[in-house]
Amino acid sequence: MKAQFQIDPPLILPLPSELSEHTVFPFLDQMRSAIDAPEVVFDYAPIEGFSYPFGSLVLSESIRAFAADRKTRGLVTRARGFDEKNTKHTYLAHIGFFEHHGLHKGKKPGEAPGNSRYVPFRVLTRKSLEATLSTGKRKLGDAIQDESNRLCSVVLGLDAPTHDHPVAYCFREIIRNVFEHAITDECYVCAQRWVNGKIEIAVVDRGRGVRASLEERYRFVDDEQALSEAVKPGVSRVDPLSQNDEDVWHNSGYGLYVLSELARRTNGQFLLCSGGRALFCNVASKTFRSYTFKGTAVMLSMTRPLGVNLRELLRKIVSEGEKAQPTDAPRPPSKSTRTI
Repeated sequence: MKAQFQIDPPLILPLPSELSEHTVFPFLDQMRSAIDAPEVVFDYAPIEGFSYPFGSLVLSESIRAFAADRKTRGLVTRARGFDEKNTKHTYLAHIGFFEHHGLHKGKKPGEAPGNSRYVPFRVLTRKSLEATLSTGKRKLGDAIQDESNRLCSVVLGLDAPTHDHPVAYCFREIIRNVFEHAITDECYVCAQRWVNGKIEIAVVDRGRGVRASLEERYRFVDDEQALSEAVKPGVSRVDPLSQNDEDVWHNSGYGLYVLSELARRTNGQFLLCSGGRALFCNVASKTFRSYTFKGTAVMLSMTRPLGVNLRELLRKIVSEGEKAQPTDAPRPPSKSTRTI
């Protein structure tokens, strides 16, 4: 009698039609439940809707990490459903979505220059940023400012890098947060501007996460409490007494606070996801969701209200944050935070 063997069929994971923060995180839950399946197939055919910077970046990075983990354990991960006639697919291929997680379709992150509406996937490393520093007097913060100016000029369609533009300020504060706190040497960036003036900036890193960083100085009962504190002015893992106030780039704990308030006051949204929770801030409320991401994922979207000067609004937010500091232990913003 011949032995009979049962071969399990592959587990098919159809991707969401639209790639946004609302669709991607539930899909990541499905991925986690499939991490030990002998064979997993990602099906890209369902992608027919819009792909937003944050959703696209978080999903691509998560698929990359998922496939890498499975490869080390000898498990099979495949893909199907890419259609070069589907404009939604070719757009993702152009911005580096597929190449980022190892499916060789389209351009690599950083290869496409972008245009007056979007910043394709880019990988920023500590090494590449430090390589731009020409003298010993310039610091990593200066290199991040320079890169933020370039990112700003691309997404706004400017002819040359701009200096200290409010949008460059936003790029800078998110990217600074990665290299100062996450204990990682790289992050991933993507952004877009729409015809109505709305801008979405997405930055993702695979560092230690918000809670682990802040617990150098504080203690939290869970990820939710850590995220809630992270967007308050003056909250930082760095002891203010250990810093030189004359250092333009010293950390003062205002970055995430300023960005979350900016989103709330410009009809936008700020999302901070780290560990097992995500904080959503908009004009109406601050809410939490059970979204999981190993590292930190940040999204800032905003649309400048008619007649509002963003530069003045940022200065107002910084000033309000400074006044909200406890009188017995105030922590003023750094010079870089004030420079808008």
